[in-house]
Amino acid sequence: MKNSWWGTPRTITDIVQNRKISWLELFSDLVYVVIIHGFVENLSAHFSLDGFVSFWILFLFIFNTWTNMVLFFDLHGENNLRNTFFALLQIVAISFTATFTPAYFEGHYTGFIIAYSFNQLIYMYLFFSTMIADPAHGITTKPFLLAYTIGEFIFVGSIFVPNLFWQRLLIFIALLIFISTVMGERQNFTLNLSSVESHLRFRQRLWSVMVYLP
Repeated sequence: MKNSWWGTPRTITDIVQNRKISWLELFSDLVYVVIIHGFVENLSAHFSLDGFVSFWILFLFIFNTWTNMVLFFDLHGENNLRNTFFALLQIVAISFTATFTPAYFEGHYTGFIIAYSFNQLIYMYLFFSTMIADPAHGITTKPFLLAYTIGEFIFVGSIFVPNLFWQRLLIFIALLIFISTVMGERQNFTLNLSSVESHLRFRQRLWSVMVYLP
């Protein structure tokens, strides 16, 4: 009964068939939709090649976080205090990160980098602690954490690069590492877990509908 009041992550082998989306997941999706609409508003105010690139970079950063959230809920989510706490913490963290959107469009990246890195650390901790509780998950989690650690060093290191071109390049490289890693993580599990793949596709369709709603 140790930590029964706090809860533990669900093991990778404990598959929930026909899992329903929780109210917290739906609320989180709505938060992400609001954030993306904020990107669109900033793009309209900075309608240029730089603005267009900034929009897609920010969109992919947000998509990376959203994919991490969906994967964690599908693979390890439980109805316990621990899961609820970290889900709410992640919503607060990504919402705070979004407040730096105007500065990012203007070419000031430090605030966004620091805030987003905190958000990344939440997921790195969650997957690390899950690996400890569920050693079977370690096969894919170790490469995931290694890649994200390298990406974070590059991402945070870009703050100290005085040249804007090289700073943007480092941010882009870090983004590629994050995106390719999380999509690889998704591929590793959905190949053998058809229910997870089906649910991910459903969540993506639902998210797309909400994003494109006026």
